[in-house]
Amino acid sequence: MISVIVCYRHADDLAALRANVSQTIGVPHELVAVDNTDNRHSIFSAYNEGMRRSRQPYLCFVHEDVRFVTQDWGRKIVAHLQDKEVGLVGIAGGGTMPKIPSTWALAGQSYNLMQAKRGRERRMELAKCPADYAGSKRQVIVVDGVFLSMRRELSAVLSFDENFTGFHGYDYDLSAQSASAGYKNYVVYDVLLEHFSAGNQNADYYRQLMKVYAKWAYRLPLLADTVDSREIDEVHNVHVMMRCMVAQHFAKEEIIRQVAAFKDRIGLGWSDRYVSFKIFYYKMLVACSKLKWGLRTKSLGRGK
Repeated sequence: MISVIVCYRHADDLAALRANVSQTIGVPHELVAVDNTDNRHSIFSAYNEGMRRSRQPYLCFVHEDVRFVTQDWGRKIVAHLQDKEVGLVGIAGGGTMPKIPSTWALAGQSYNLMQAKRGRERRMELAKCPADYAGSKRQVIVVDGVFLSMRRELSAVLSFDENFTGFHGYDYDLSAQSASAGYKNYVVYDVLLEHFSAGNQNADYYRQLMKVYAKWAYRLPLLADTVDSREIDEVHNVHVMMRCMVAQHFAKEEIIRQVAAFKDRIGLGWSDRYVSFKIFYYKMLVACSKLKWGLRTKSLGRGK
C-alpha cells in the first residue's frame, strides 16, 4: 500500500528507521532505501530513483533521522490522500510562497512533531502550531521535506527537478508544482514523529531557495486559504533575505546581485548604494547579536 522512500547515508539510522516503520505503519508497505553513502546522488535524483523503484500506490519520502510515534500512521496518511484534491501531505509547512525568497515559517505556520532542539543533542520537545489547533489537517503551500507523502498517480505531474543539485529546496519546488497544478497541500495533526535534527539553514540552503523562487517567479505569490494576503509584506521579506545572507557570510557583491534580481518583482526602487548601506547595517546587527550571545554564554558559564 505504501512505499516509504529514504535517501540514506548512515546504515545505523536506516536500520533503526526500517524497524520503526515496520512496527508503527500499520499497513502493507515496502521501504525503498536509496544508498547515498558515497554521495553520488542529490536529494532530487535520489528521490526520483526511489520513485522508479517503488511499487505501491502511496509514496512517503522521509528523512533517515526520524522515528514515528503514532501507531497505524500509514492508515491515517492513506485516509488523508484519498481526497483527489489533495496533492502533498506532511507534518510541517507554511501557508505561502511570496515573491521574495522566504522560509515557509513566514506565514501560516503549521506543524506537529517532536523536534530536536538546536545545540541539545537528542533532546526532543513537542512543537505544535497553532498550539491550540484541534483539526486533523490544515492547508499550506509548502510542505517541509522531513516527511512528504503523495499518491503515486500524481508522479505524472509531480517529480523532483534534477536541474537542481544538492540537498535543499526540493520540498519548496515539489510543493510549488503541486499548488500550481491545482492541488491542495496539507499539514496533518494526527501523525506524530520525532525528528532528531534541528535543521541546517546554511548558505547553500539560501542559495538553493533563491534558485527555486526564480524558477517559480511567474506563479508567485502562492497563498493557502489559511493566509490573508495582507499578512505578506514583500519589502520586509527583502530585508529578512538580506539579513539571512549577511548572517551566512555572503559576499557583498552576491547580496547586491540577488537583491537586484528580485526587487523589480515588487517595484522596489533601491539603488545599489542603498543596498550596500543596508548590508553594512545588517553586518553590525549580526555582530552585536553574536557579541550579546557570547557574553550571555560566558556569564551563564561563570554562574555554574
